[in-house]
Amino acid sequence: MDDFISVVIPAHNEAPRIGPVLERLQSVLAGESHEIIVVDDGSSDGTGEVASRYGVMVLRNPYRKGYGAALKAGVRRAQGTWVLFLDADGQHDPGEIGPLLDCLDDVDMVIGARDRESLKKTGRVVGRRLLRCLAELLAGREIPDLNSGLRLVRKQLVLDNLALLPNGFSFSTTLTLALMKAGYTVVFAPVKVNVR
Repeated sequence: MDDFISVVIPAHNEAPRIGPVLERLQSVLAGESHEIIVVDDGSSDGTGEVASRYGVMVLRNPYRKGYGAALKAGVRRAQGTWVLFLDADGQHDPGEIGPLLDCLDDVDMVIGARDRESLKKTGRVVGRRLLRCLAELLAGREIPDLNSGLRLVRKQLVLDNLALLPNGFSFSTTLTLALMKAGYTVVFAPVKVNVR
């Protein structure tokens, strides 16, 4: 059970995209011990219904609680020693998780780091750069991608920090800094992204 992976996918109004993401993910994880949990965060477009067609666990929030709250709900239900966070929008190809899985024995968290060109295409370049500089100052080390939605982390470390982690998009940033400041081993693996 040490290498059992719980994939947690937060989703809000991703009905057109969640199916291809789940299909590709199931193909990639075919040989791994895993479970897939989709947290439908108050969608109005049938995202949860589409996800349920793929035989995965679907948790439904009755209203939108936020990205971080959806991740927390998934982690609370996860059975794995490891949790893999993956966005539902197709930005990250599940085929890119191999390098993250290769790090299981040596790290506490591995983050799929998007290259600088991909980050530029997502917008908010100046704000993202300022936040990264501040985070690097606080952490005392380089942080190639502070808030990537693709990351693999020991589940217990997330549970230990649940009260600290926000319910919004800053969940990822806060988790990264909390683990770095506590001295856990956090590494980055380069990944390609599909910009929406």
